[in-house]
Amino acid sequence: MSKKAIIISLITILAAGGLLLSGFKNRSPEKQLEHLSKHITKKLDLNEEQQAQLENSTAGLLEKKRQLLADQSIKESIIAELRSNSFDEQRLNEVLTQQIDSAQDVITSAVSDLAEFHRSLNPEQRERFVALVEKTGKRHSKQHRF
Repeated sequence: MSKKAIIISLITILAAGGLLLSGFKNRSPEKQLEHLSKHITKKLDLNEEQQAQLENSTAGLLEKKRQLLADQSIKESIIAELRSNSFDEQRLNEVLTQQIDSAQDVITSAVSDLAEFHRSLNPEQRERFVALVEKTGKRHSKQHRF
């Protein structure tokens, strides 16, 4: 997969996560996930097994997001290169490639979790889930016009 495709995939996954978590600005990430899980459970009428699967998936995604955000190597590398007398493109590209690889792992895991959750839904729940995602997407796109 090319760097461009990986970056686009990462942006798409993070945007989808942002859509699901939008509107929860004053809550901790854990509280956001708890609220999100309750909301999806209520809207889709999930059974206990589906609810547990959803909570495990969202908790795993939260932990991976924290790990990505905790890695300050890109910021530090960019600042170091800007301060240096000669800009080392190769070094910065290596740091970015490592970050892209880490992001690719998160994307792969998130897509796998989403596919597993999708398989657990019955056709009626899938339709309600699609409607919920579309509604959230419309609300989010109105908030962020360019």
